[in-house]
Amino acid sequence: MMTAQDFIDQWATAYYRRCDLILPVWSQRKAYTREMVNVLAEIAAANELGMNTEYYSTDGILFRPEDAHFERNRFYIINPVVVFEHENDSDSITDEVAHHLLLDADLYATVGYYHNRINDHYLDSLHSIISKSRKAASLAERGNFLIILGADDYWRETDYWRGFIYRVDHWEELQPSVITEWPKRLKPISS
Repeated sequence: MMTAQDFIDQWATAYYRRCDLILPVWSQRKAYTREMVNVLAEIAAANELGMNTEYYSTDGILFRPEDAHFERNRFYIINPVVVFEHENDSDSITDEVAHHLLLDADLYATVGYYHNRINDHYLDSLHSIISKSRKAASLAERGNFLIILGADDYWRETDYWRGFIYRVDHWEELQPSVITEWPKRLKPISS
């Protein structure tokens, strides 16, 4: 089973590996989201998982090949490994979090962004949404509801991605255990 730590480590690694493709589309929302789906595709390939986008209106679902079924010209996935959402707009992440609560998966991962610093009120509001779910206790115990936030100042040298795992009364902070740093050739020149 993929853990939250596994996911954030693989997310950060794949993201930085693709940075030459990501930076040129940083301010183009649709193109940037496509690149985030490509990062997810790298994670799927590295774990020998299938991937489907826009299934049940999610940005991506990772699944074991044996859990994808084609019957009578219909396709369906059971037992998803990861349900993934990417949200450019921090105000809309609540919709993505609530959407996860409708689905069943081994791991729920939502990627969003913060401005300058993580806003505790923002995280508290997401925590409140999850806490109202009848799955809240199970999610907290399993540690399988992950929010990954990246700084909107993409040139930040380190500590770009930060993860938060839902627990009953708090968020458990999670850092990638891999080096997450922009290659020097891509950092802006300081004035």
